[in-house]
Formats: sequence, structure tokens, C-alpha cells
Amino acid sequence: MRTTESIHVPPREGRAVQVSAGTAFRIVDVEGKQVADLFAFNAADVSEYHSAMHTRAAVSRLFPQVGEAFTTNRRRPIMTLERDDTPAVHDMLIAPCDPERYAGLGVEGWHASCRENLEIAMRELGHDHVCH
Repeated sequence: MRTTESIHVPPREGRAVQVSAGTAFRIVDVEGKQVADLFAFNAADVSEYHSAMHTRAAVSRLFPQVGEAFTTNRRRPIMTLERDDTPAVHDMLIAPCDPERYAGLGVEGWHASCRENLEIAMRELGHDHVCH
């Protein structure tokens, strides 16, 4: 019997999940029309991570397709897109949001951002210096 674990991620928050090599996982947008930034790191060495620019160079396209691997900054596959049920286009061109982007857009004060969500989630796993 296969067991699955569900992790609910509220709007403007993030979560970190360790996934063993060869394990499948699924991302579901329950309410629809949401944006989800996905980051993948090598658990043994978080200085190796999924890189959109290296993936684009490896597959010679801007948008991922089913069956293609996502590549790390060391040009090694880190995960594969096995299934895609969304009608949306997956963007691998625009960087995840961060405080500097919101400041440039004229937002005053704090605003939740993908980079801050990543930093918080990685700190919870014991990695203090992931985003630089």
C-alpha cells in the first residue's frame, strides 16, 4: 500500500520537503490560478541546486515538457517532469519575487516574497546561507 503525505501551503508562504532520490511528488493548486515557485537542492550539498538557465541550455527550450529533466548548476539532472495536468505555461524566465523586486514596483514596507519563503524553509532544515 502506498502512503502519501499532504502538505498544505497557505498563500504567501513556503515549505521545504526532503524527497529521496527516485521518489515522486506532486504539486496541486487546490484553489486554482496560483503561482508556485519550486526550488530543488541536492540534500548532500545545497550549493548544487536546480538552475533554470542550465535546464534551458540542456533541453534547448524555454518551457519544460513532460519527460524532460531539470538540470542543476552543475549540469546534472535533479528531477524530471513526469506529468503535467495544468493548462498553464511554466515560466523559467522570470526570477522568483524578492524584496528588491517589490521595492522596484513601488511597494512600501514588507511584502511576502518567494526568496524570503525559501530562506525560512531552508533555515528550518538547518541551512542558514542558501540565498546570496
